[in-house]
Amino acid sequence: MPDVIPVAMIPDPPLLPNKISDDQIVAWLVKAYNGAKQSRYPSSVYVKCISMHYNSLHACGCKLREYHIAPAAWAAFSIDLWKKAPNKRQAIAPITWVFNATMVLSRIELYEIDRLNYRGGQIVENEHSREIKRRELLMQRDLLNADSKGELAIDIKSRYFPGGLYEQLFKAAKRQAEIDQARLDEQAQRGDWMGW
Repeated sequence: MPDVIPVAMIPDPPLLPNKISDDQIVAWLVKAYNGAKQSRYPSSVYVKCISMHYNSLHACGCKLREYHIAPAAWAAFSIDLWKKAPNKRQAIAPITWVFNATMVLSRIELYEIDRLNYRGGQIVENEHSREIKRRELLMQRDLLNADSKGELAIDIKSRYFPGGLYEQLFKAAKRQAEIDQARLDEQAQRGDWMGW
């Protein structure tokens, strides 16, 4: 039996692409802000109209690009920082506080300390990988108790993975993990919120 069960993983949040328009830079920041805000304040409303903050958002996007910081990671970090701050006038961090070019410079050291908390790497299992894991756990339990019952390990293994079942499940898990990974990578590259 192979050791590593195939699963997909949430990719790291993407950096701003180099060749996008100013409007797209601002749109990425708004999307990142909405995703981070919604994940931390589920009943909050989405920000849509940002025309009066366009220039400051664009300037911040350029600063994030310069420092190689993913907008989604920065949004999540900033909102988490806001939640810890005493004496704030609003319950939810405004987009102009989260994405402020001057604040990027003043908060970058704090961000660097916390950066690993805003990355990908979370496992996304599929039904086949969960089934392998479930059967392996049951098999391990029975193997631990095998001596007291006089059962042979080979009999226990064949009970949980009869007739090539492990290989079938493994191949199915691998196929599904590849499909899931492609979908997750595409979503991340579009800037969709992925739970960072």
